[in-house]
Amino acid sequence: MQQAVGLLFSKDRAMQLDAALSSLALHCLDVENIDLKVIWTCSGLSNEQQYQELANNYPSVTFIRQSNFPEQVLASIAGYEYILFLVDDNIFVRNFSIHTVIENLSENQDALGFSLRLGTNTIFCYPLNREQQLPVFTVIVPEFLKFDWTAAQYDFGYPLEVSSSVYRVKDIAAILQHNPFFNPNTLEIALDTN
Repeated sequence: MQQAVGLLFSKDRAMQLDAALSSLALHCLDVENIDLKVIWTCSGLSNEQQYQELANNYPSVTFIRQSNFPEQVLASIAGYEYILFLVDDNIFVRNFSIHTVIENLSENQDALGFSLRLGTNTIFCYPLNREQQLPVFTVIVPEFLKFDWTAAQYDFGYPLEVSSSVYRVKDIAAILQHNPFFNPNTLEIALDTN
């Protein structure tokens, strides 16, 4: 079994999911080291047909139609050491190695996770429509930054999220096994409150 699982959530956005999967395949230099799973749901027949077509186009990705979300999430991450959370509007624009991410997360045991989206260019918090201060960064290796999320602002002070971050499964499973969640939004709320 692989060390990392990529769990991607999608609802009624098959075209965006296609962009997320294709950009991940393009920019993750070792995507074969991620066991990719998509938990999807839709509200109409045409959307369902689009997801079925995507499942045919991505045979190495496991497509799971959402039915019992908590059980499906916990079953999907069982047996893995690391999880890459993704949503269907993630678009990867730079190359990275999941092996290198995991290696650095393993070497930095005081790190809660590894964000693939936060960096020195993240100066605006779109959900709050505000500029945000960058935290004080420590360079771990070139292009890998470390910061104290407890003293950070907005996006940088929100350490557990489901849009392109890598975590230790043992940490995530411990939270999810003891807190109710029913969809990706409530899953993220359960993570945030813990």
